Order: sequence, then structure tokens, then C-alpha cells
Amino acid sequence: MRIAEHFRAEWTATTKAASHTRLLESSVCPPLMATILPKAELDSANHKERWLMRSYIILAVWTLLAGAGIPLIGVLNSGLARSVGNPFTATAIMFAIAMAVALAISLPLYGAPALAQLGTTPALSYAGGLLIGFYALSATIIIPRFGAASFIAFILVAQLLTSAIVDQFGLFGMTKRPLDVSRLVGLVVIVAGIAIMEIGNLRKADY
Repeated sequence: MRIAEHFRAEWTATTKAASHTRLLESSVCPPLMATILPKAELDSANHKERWLMRSYIILAVWTLLAGAGIPLIGVLNSGLARSVGNPFTATAIMFAIAMAVALAISLPLYGAPALAQLGTTPALSYAGGLLIGFYALSATIIIPRFGAASFIAFILVAQLLTSAIVDQFGLFGMTKRPLDVSRLVGLVVIVAGIAIMEIGNLRKADY
């Protein structure tokens, strides 16, 4: 229970953090980050900058691995859909496996959430389940017909634009991070690159 309480405290601090530095200092996974550097080093000003950089690299690599798995969701699930006969059952099986893994990790470490906690959670927060379900089902159906690269290209454009809007206006309780010139130029360059790639794919496409 002490681990769960510590995790909840760290999670609350992280989600309310107002800067990237604060995010790294209050990691969302304390047991993992505690293995990166001993606490004595974290308390030392001489090692703090090194810890922040190492934390950034670990989180970046973790994110890259998660991103690499995104196109594989649709690819693997489309194979499952062919086996079971339809994409809806395949998606249901995928989420059943995901739920089993999540419960196997969360229940021993943190226990079940109290009904009071579930009741005070904003209803909109549960919409994430609907969105990931829609994404997984869409990937399962579209990737075999559209191609993984094209699917992810359009997903990436939508993610960049949506993320920019959320940051710009601080939607859903997120910290406001207005677009500056460098971020705007980077966004335009990425979208333009994806558009050029898709124009080439469209000329060769046979849907």
C-alpha cells in the first residue's frame, strides 16, 4: 500500500506540473526512475542536470518504443480479424488481453480503486476508452486496405494538429503551451513532408 500511496502522490504531482522540468523531477513511475540514480545523487546539485537529461532520454526512448507499436496494433489485429472472421471480435479480444495485463500489474501493486474515486472522476475522462477503441477498430479495418504507412501518416497529422490545439488553449485541464514560431514552423514542415509522401503513395495506390 505504501508503494501505491507513493505512486498516487507522484502521479498527482506530475499531472499538475507546470513545466517540463517538473515533469522529469516528479516521474510518473517512481520505482523505475529510482533505479536510474540513487537518491543521494538526486539531492546533489552537481548531479541534478545529469539526472534530468538521463530521465529525458529514457522517457524519449520509451515514447519511441510505444510509437513503434502503434502501426503494429492494426497489422497484428488485422491478422487476428482474419482468423476470427471479423474486426469487431478481434478488437474485443485485443482489449481483453490488454485489460488482463493491466490488471495483473495494477492490482498487486496498487489495489482496486475505491468506488468514491471512480464516482468523482469526470465522465469525460472515461471517453479515452472510447477513443482507443475507435482507433484500434479503425486500424484493424483500414491498415490492410490503406497500408500501415499511409494510415500512420494521417494519424500523425491529426495527432499533431489536435495536440497543438490542446496545448494552445489548455484544454481538458492541461497546462497552456502556446505555439511559438519554432513549433509552428516545425509543425508545418512535418505536415508538408507527410503530404509529399502521400502524394507519391497516391499515384501508386490501388485501393
